[in-house]
Amino acid sequence: MPFTSDHALDALAWRDTEWPVAHAAAIAWQAAKAGTPVTVLSLAPDAYAGTGITPLNPH
Repeated sequence: MPFTSDHALDALAWRDTEWPVAHAAAIAWQAAKAGTPVTVLSLAPDAYAGTGITPLNPH
């Protein structure tokens, strides 16, 4: 799925979130809206606080 303006609008809403985290969260949000949810993996799940995404820690 390409990163679109809808993804960018989501990512920009999380101003205090690091770009790689906001990017992954925006992809996950747009996938869920499209009916094809994805699982986000992160070794630092706390970094996603405030995005509404709860990543799975594979560790």
